[in-house]
Amino acid sequence: MNRKFVILVILLIVNTFPYMSYSQEIGNDTVVLSAWEPTTSLYFELGGKGWYSLNVDFRKKVTTACSIGIQYSEGFWPSIMAYRFFGNKYRIETGGGISGMFALDGIIGAGIHGVFGYRYQKKDGLIFRAGFMPFLIIPFVGENKPKLLPWAGISFGYSF
Repeated sequence: MNRKFVILVILLIVNTFPYMSYSQEIGNDTVVLSAWEPTTSLYFELGGKGWYSLNVDFRKKVTTACSIGIQYSEGFWPSIMAYRFFGNKYRIETGGGISGMFALDGIIGAGIHGVFGYRYQKKDGLIFRAGFMPFLIIPFVGENKPKLLPWAGISFGYSF
């Protein structure tokens, strides 16, 4: 594995998170754009970050969210993702994230995830997601080379 490649990928992922922490201020007053409240969602995903995963999604702003998840495929794969939304109730969703691949022997690789899709989400209600979710697998053991999988996924869950 090329060390420069891994560092570049980590830097790209880290740079997807800053848009989640900005706020708009005028003087000492924060501008309130809507009466929207933060939302937490629990959802099950088929495809996407692996064959299947269980995820918790935290929306602290109207147009951004982050999620943590866990999937099982030849070991446990914890993941973290960041999302950006466009639209109101019916949204276009973009984002990316990273996961570690752990087996009984230790860490066996990493995965880099992308997402471009559709999201329907209500406060205290259904969450539905579907989209194109490319997945780059970076093995750390053996002679395997990184693989890019053009993946798709669908998710169902509940927001509260």
